[in-house]
Amino acid sequence: MKRRCAIPAALLTLFFSLCLAGRAYDSGKRVSFKLSVGNSNIPLGDFNILGESIEARFDDLTAGWLGTKRGGFNPIESEGVAYGFENMLHLSPNFALSFGLGYSQRSKGSLMNIEDETIGYYDAYYKPKISVFAYSISLYFFQPINSWLNVFVNSGVGLYHGSLLLNFWYAYDESGVLSYTEEGEVVAKDNAFGLRAGIGFEMNLGSFISLFVEGRGRSCRLKSWDGNWNYTLWGAEIGMSKNTSAGKAWVLEQYDPVLTRWYSLIKVADDIPASPEIRNVREIKIDLSGFSVLAGIRIKI
Repeated sequence: MKRRCAIPAALLTLFFSLCLAGRAYDSGKRVSFKLSVGNSNIPLGDFNILGESIEARFDDLTAGWLGTKRGGFNPIESEGVAYGFENMLHLSPNFALSFGLGYSQRSKGSLMNIEDETIGYYDAYYKPKISVFAYSISLYFFQPINSWLNVFVNSGVGLYHGSLLLNFWYAYDESGVLSYTEEGEVVAKDNAFGLRAGIGFEMNLGSFISLFVEGRGRSCRLKSWDGNWNYTLWGAEIGMSKNTSAGKAWVLEQYDPVLTRWYSLIKVADDIPASPEIRNVREIKIDLSGFSVLAGIRIKI
């Protein structure tokens, strides 16, 4: 059900925006469109921990190999760029009602490889992609300072839709002993409501165009990710096996009896994973709360 919330929300945003724009035109009120770009923060500590664990397992598996390791884990930066669009209905010279859409994404791949002429080769790849859409309704208050400069404040509520796509694969070949390939994918989504508020300055370049800069804060946590896990293992000596599961996405540590170490990974299951080989289980959480600085243009019609 959560996975279907984003599409109706987008359609409702578009529907109300078009209705209000038509209503504003009929009644002589002014409508404006606001386009913005700015920084955003999406904490991705869980996915960096997973990447570090994949590299640690890679190093442990190839300990003692004579080949030179190439590549490594590339941490994902929390800071990035966010884009926004708002359709504003001006209720009076000072007040406006806004329907908005925002978007931000983080993605980075990591590739590791090692070859040893006497043993074989081992490759590992890991790439998470996080996307966040924000559908918002806000009330604006504009206060002119002079003929070309306004100060404004806004406050509202947003529906935040998060999407996770995690791909990974391993290719191992120990000549004459064992060769196999592992490939996996995690797809998960979550929705949550949050609050937002901002304050900024707007410079009028004419009766139809203005430039603005705004500081905006938001409060929202995505903490109940639902999705699917697909995994395939195949090799000449071991054949092929596939595994799929659906449910909530969990971060945990699992014991590897061969390497005698604990490694972090993601599992998808309806219930909390539990066994003697598993510890430190928790749901994936992404806290979107924070402060952003935006700049852009407002077009008035």
